[in-house]
Amino acid sequence: GVFIRCPDGRSFESSGGEIGTTPLKMELSAIAAALELLPGQSRAVIYSDSHSALDHCSKHWKTGCPQSLPLLKLIDLLIREKALEVEWKWIRGHNGNEGNERADALAAAGARNARKKLGGGK
Repeated sequence: GVFIRCPDGRSFESSGGEIGTTPLKMELSAIAAALELLPGQSRAVIYSDSHSALDHCSKHWKTGCPQSLPLLKLIDLLIREKALEVEWKWIRGHNGNEGNERADALAAAGARNARKKLGGGK
């Protein structure tokens, strides 16, 4: 899930889900979705509770796992084409951080919806 809080107090959120994917791919999908929502020439701090996702985005995207490469290329393209200034920060998950808790709730809702589409129930 994606939760964005703007400096002026406005917030935006989005969720999605995919069956048969990995947690890393969903973390990277959320980061790409957040970057897509940002206007050009924005400055953003991307918080994630996934060390792996942050490392892939900030340091190792060219040597990352092949399944993640399309998303990592998209993230890199969005940053370059939109002239975004991005800072990557790890945050401890499930620790009461409002934005992280909301993103987790959105991610859970996205996963439930994906399962329902396949007739998987809850």
